[in-house]
Amino acid sequence: MPNVLYFMWRDKTHAKITYDFSTNEVSVENYVDDPMMLPFGVNTNPTIKDLEDFIKSRCMPETRFDLKQMLKFFDIPAYDPWDIVKRNHGAAWEDYGWIRYGEEDTTTYDEVKIRD
Repeated sequence: MPNVLYFMWRDKTHAKITYDFSTNEVSVENYVDDPMMLPFGVNTNPTIKDLEDFIKSRCMPETRFDLKQMLKFFDIPAYDPWDIVKRNHGAAWEDYGWIRYGEEDTTTYDEVKIRD
């Protein structure tokens, strides 16, 4: 069964990502034209590897100096970008992008933002 992620910019949906690990299929529907504001840039036919790279890009690096403390804070036993991004919605200091998980997720930007 496919899973759905929404790449958000503040409270605006920029892309819908549908993926299925059992079939290794990924599709993206982009809702803005600026490739700098999209999860896969100009790539409109992403692969599972592209999706994994995107998830990694929305998470702290494995080489972060206080990684052990951050994993403890998120209650994650080992470094796993998917688990980390599930906990922090992929919110980052560098931009206003974040991830909403499917139709049922009603999280807002105000709930995940790191800065104003």
